[in-house]
Amino acid sequence: MPLKFLNFPYLVQEKIMENMEFSEIFQASLCSKRMKQSVIRARVAIPKTWFVVKEDSRLVGIKPDTSYPAKMLIKMVEKPKIKKRKMIDVKIGEGCEVSAKIRAKYSNYEGHYCQLEVLQIDKTMTKALHDHVKSIFKPTQSFDLQMAASKISDDLPIFENVKDIFIPGATSVLEVEVLERFLEKYPKLHSLNLQPIINGLLTDTSKIFENERVYSRNPGQIGKNLLLNFSGKSLELSNVIISETDIVDIIRKWVTNEGYQDLETLILRMASAIINTNRVFDALPETEMFNPAIRSPNFYYDNKIIHTASFNIELDANSVCRDVIRPIDGKRASIRIECHQLAFVVWN
Repeated sequence: MPLKFLNFPYLVQEKIMENMEFSEIFQASLCSKRMKQSVIRARVAIPKTWFVVKEDSRLVGIKPDTSYPAKMLIKMVEKPKIKKRKMIDVKIGEGCEVSAKIRAKYSNYEGHYCQLEVLQIDKTMTKALHDHVKSIFKPTQSFDLQMAASKISDDLPIFENVKDIFIPGATSVLEVEVLERFLEKYPKLHSLNLQPIINGLLTDTSKIFENERVYSRNPGQIGKNLLLNFSGKSLELSNVIISETDIVDIIRKWVTNEGYQDLETLILRMASAIINTNRVFDALPETEMFNPAIRSPNFYYDNKIIHTASFNIELDANSVCRDVIRPIDGKRASIRIECHQLAFVVWN
């Protein structure tokens, strides 16, 4: 015998929803206007939330812990050949009416999630899905955004409360002009992870310099410019082209407090050139041999960059490691240079 959920007292409704799957709460909010209002009143708290924009789908995921990737909660996917007789009209967001086939799905990997199959996803529908999730759940943290490189130039809504952005696609080419326009919508991010090959040069007023933490897998021509103008806390560049003179200049500016005052970690992986360790260390101001008796030989690199893993950086008293000290505040940084890689880490 079915129970009439809305006939229960509000406190009972709230307790029931607190024990439901997030995907079930979302599905319930689509049933009717009264049901949606009941869900909104409950405002069940939701963990860290990811919004994903792909070529033919939109995903909402949750990240209850530090593991990756996020667990899927909602999937809206384009199905141009879907039969209309299998679709129903539902209202998403602020009155956006959508014809969709709605399916409750489960997999061992994803767990419970709701799939909405629609003929085509447009800007209005994308914004409505984002607004709907914000309205029915109580966010506990800012949103993460994953955006396909091919979709960045599209006319998409600005997603609110986004502080971390991941752009996948290691074989994709992303024009700097497109990236610049996109980042103007999301200034001062906590972290930015760029996987595509970046083509072009940054402007002097680029918003990328304002981000706290940046990783770029294929920075191309922007690598050196980003490195020399970065003012954030953590920068990690792979396949970067930069000279030993530039490396010396960066470290010297940190020591003299002329620049990089907030820098905590710098990781460089050269595209091909080998870094001459002795040439770099000889050109620096006073350096000290790393002393493992004073501090741990393992520096835990918790980069806090979206969709990247933390790891230990091994430091030891040999020819590839040195310490430098910033006189103005006594801060100490350790440098490890080996073949194609450089790690510059500041100790608390």
